Amino acid sequence: MCSKPGEIFRGVCFDYAWGLHKYTQKFMAEKIQGWLLAVIVGIVVIAAFQMHWFGLGLASTGEQTQTGPSYISTGATTLTVVGSDSLSPGTSVTGTSQVSVNGGLFAAGTFSISASPNDVLDVLVINGTTYHNAVVSAAKTPQAPTGRINVALAKNASVTENIYTTTGLVIASGTQNQTDLGNGASYNLKDEMTAAALTSTNDMVCIIEITAGNNASTTPAGATLNGQNAISTSKPIWYTTAGINSNVYSFNVPAISSSATQTFTVGLNAKSTGRFSAGSQMIKTCYTKENFVDPNTGKLVYDVADSNGLVKSMAAYSKTVTFQ
Repeated sequence: MCSKPGEIFRGVCFDYAWGLHKYTQKFMAEKIQGWLLAVIVGIVVIAAFQMHWFGLGLASTGEQTQTGPSYISTGATTLTVVGSDSLSPGTSVTGTSQVSVNGGLFAAGTFSISASPNDVLDVLVINGTTYHNAVVSAAKTPQAPTGRINVALAKNASVTENIYTTTGLVIASGTQNQTDLGNGASYNLKDEMTAAALTSTNDMVCIIEITAGNNASTTPAGATLNGQNAISTSKPIWYTTAGINSNVYSFNVPAISSSATQTFTVGLNAKSTGRFSAGSQMIKTCYTKENFVDPNTGKLVYDVADSNGLVKSMAAYSKTVTFQ
């Protein structure tokens, strides 16, 4: 060791060298820890991005389910359901309700609900005429003796729809103005849907039916919507076909909640040895999904039809293209 500053042992002060060695170890350890932390954070960020992008994250209840108040009651409470227009604030909406208490079966009621301390309520709100059903989920009973559950309902949309021929002409429903282009032909038809202002269609299941299904292609698919293949090519039990040889293609379509025109592309493909001859049709019908209690399970469902095949849609928007 250096007995005094500047003393040299083999050309280097041992105290200084040993100190430098320990400092270097500490410095490198801190750098390695820093790099490891950066790598771990990077991996977490990438994983979170991938989960979001590929739909691997926590399930979302979507826009159709609203969260209720979270106060805890200290006594019996009478709750008033207060309905309003989701797209036109200040417009009140009346109706009835069905309530599930603590996960039990739904029971019909009015817009006045009786609840006990700590009850957790799921409330289905039904207007039944102009507004789509709405759901308030997991609403803890507000403090006694009275409380309110606010719920926003979307007004059902009237929709103006136009489908155009491959040459850009508007197709009037039921008229023969899409020319048959022969065996193996493909058709890309522009489809415009416009909802009335301050209304919504709700999410939809859109069905494309090709009555000359025996002449539809399988590869590529006989029908596509916006370039996407159908989620199902089986006929739903609640759908009645217009033709005995029809093929049916089902697509999920998000709600149209704006008066801005939404443009879709309906793709049709005939097989190489078949054609969509004069008189054959393409029928596109979009059914709104609704919140309702299924009669067989007693559970809340958001769908087009119940388990008995009874259509629960508040609206169906349909257009027909006839070939000539």
